[in-house]
This record gives sequence, C-alpha cells and structure tokens, in this order.
Amino acid sequence: MREKTEAIVLNSTKCTSNILLVKVFTKDRGILTLSTHIHIKKNKNTHIFNPLSILSIEMEYRENKEIMKLVSVEIAHSLITLETNPIV
Repeated sequence: MREKTEAIVLNSTKCTSNILLVKVFTKDRGILTLSTHIHIKKNKNTHIFNPLSILSIEMEYRENKEIMKLVSVEIAHSLITLETNPIV
C-alpha cells in the first residue's frame, strides 16, 4: 500500500552502484529502511539523503518486509545552510 508521510533521514548507505538504502524516522511508522535507485551521472540530488534532512516521501509499505520501496521524494524543509552556518 502506498503511503505519503514526512520523514527525517538518519543515515544512508550505498548498497550497490545504483541502489541507496536510507534509514528514516517517521511519526507514524517509526524507524524504516527505504531503498531507492540512484543515477549519479543523471541525478546529482543525493544530497537530499544527508542525515537530518526532512523529506516528504511516498513509499510502498508492506507489513512483512524489512526494506520498503521509495516511490517519490521531495525536500519538506530545507536545511542546506545548517552545515555551513549552524547559528541562524
């Protein structure tokens, strides 16, 4: 079943050359592991999955699976300046 929710990125790990595993925290489901396909040369948006990024995600949720499929992702709250200027 597809679900839309907001999530906070805890960490991300490159599994293979084109699959990224992202561990997130959601209010409704707690800690989840999501998998997504990445295309480094075509898409340079892997910074979206930096730790503590707040995302609006759509995922394919299944009760009996440990890793959920990420369908779509957008930045919910931009924290890009947090690393360069933490006191704002």
